[in-house]
Amino acid sequence: MSNDRIAETSREVFVHRPKKATLHFVPHHLAHAHVRFPFLGYAESGILTIDRLGEKSSRFFACAGGMEFALFEETMPPDRSAFSP
Repeated sequence: MSNDRIAETSREVFVHRPKKATLHFVPHHLAHAHVRFPFLGYAESGILTIDRLGEKSSRFFACAGGMEFALFEETMPPDRSAFSP
């Protein structure tokens, strides 16, 4: 699903809310990291996310401290067609 379609659907869902919501799109693997890191219990940590295919990449390695993430490496799959279902 495209970001435009997600934004359109979100507007439809939240149209009757009294307070206006703001929608922020973040890179796929960064979203995984931000959701999990606060629960690790460390002030700083290495973060590695791996999945079959994110938006573009399949692997993301960063250092996290507070809510800041410094990207070290992001791996792109050699051929996206190899990941077709």
